[in-house]
Amino acid sequence: MLVYEMKLKGTESQYRRLDEAIRTGRFVRNSVIRAWLDGQVKSRNDAYKHCKVLSDNQEFPWVARLNSMARQAHAERAWASIERFYRNCRQKIPGKKRCDLAASQAARGSAPRKGFPKFKKYQVRASVEYKTSG
Repeated sequence: MLVYEMKLKGTESQYRRLDEAIRTGRFVRNSVIRAWLDGQVKSRNDAYKHCKVLSDNQEFPWVARLNSMARQAHAERAWASIERFYRNCRQKIPGKKRCDLAASQAARGSAPRKGFPKFKKYQVRASVEYKTSG
């Protein structure tokens, strides 16, 4: 597989579009994790289906402007963090999880504990991934 990474100089409008794509990707990732916490997403395929639901939703018309493969890449990253959480639970790695989801949510409302997949906020280093197009 060939991977090209590059730094480009662009115009102000290009930077705005890139920032919009990064924010949209972060929104997709966070909503997949929220749907997992709410019990709507139970597998990687459910995460992909959730991307389609988000793009068809009239509340979020800007999600549909992001390429479908880029949306799925963010959903895949979110699901990878969820799988890592479950793997840490099975291996009983100390400090990396809180396996009892129901007890954790009851103890702190609906906020996740340490080791749960984190909701992403503004970051200096962020990316959007276009696998074969764009």
